Amino acid sequence: MKRLLLLLIGVAVSVGFLWYAMRDTDLGTVSSAFQTANYLTLPVLLLLLLAFYWLKSVRFAQLLEPGAPLTARQLFGPVMIGFAANNILPAHLGEFVRVFVVNRQHRVPAGTVLSSVVLERIFDIFAILALFGVGILMAPDMPDNYQRGALTFAAFAAGIVLIMGVYMVWTDWFVTTTARIAGLFPFVPKWLTEKL
Repeated sequence: MKRLLLLLIGVAVSVGFLWYAMRDTDLGTVSSAFQTANYLTLPVLLLLLLAFYWLKSVRFAQLLEPGAPLTARQLFGPVMIGFAANNILPAHLGEFVRVFVVNRQHRVPAGTVLSSVVLERIFDIFAILALFGVGILMAPDMPDNYQRGALTFAAFAAGIVLIMGVYMVWTDWFVTTTARIAGLFPFVPKWLTEKL
């Protein structure tokens, strides 16, 4: 009974938000767009979406591995639920839904899941900044000083993404190497290298 009630509430909320989003939309225009659309590209789009969400699950599993060794297959459902919730909830609140689902399904502490989601978002931000810098660099008729700034900006952001990627894949090696490098500099506090 409780599950049925939650399902009905979810459907009602979805219908309400759908009505709110489309309340000023001309339904005739929507119908015409559906009739003239080229559906031959739909299978390709669905395959690309599936690959995209699967890669998101693989990355999520990599980020969670130190605290919860789950597979991409186990996390695919929560990732999809989170993105589905993002379509009806404002301000990317679907990420908290993903945290809740992983916590309930796999008994992973919510703090561990949330920290992985935050790290994922930081990774995304720097990746977008790197692409933004490359886009400015390749834009036609861009002043030289803008292009130099964009190149520096893109290189910095790409470097951060690379460092984070190395940390994700080779965590133990990265931490050990960082501690050794930090130990070469006398101004680095000893307690900091011991923490590493």
